[in-house]
Amino acid sequence: MSVGLQRLRDDAERVRQGAADKGEDPSLVDAALSADELRRRLLGKAEALKAERNAVSKRIG
Repeated sequence: MSVGLQRLRDDAERVRQGAADKGEDPSLVDAALSADELRRRLLGKAEALKAERNAVSKRIG
């Protein structure tokens, strides 16, 4: 089963049901959504750290 992350975010219940109908494990949808949430949270932290680094670099010259 190949489904884009945007579709998982927008229509998780329908994707879960589709997986179950095909005999696949619907809990994989939840695992993918959890991994995506973690990835997005970490990307946000990385961006904040980059901004902080850039601000410090600018002050140092």
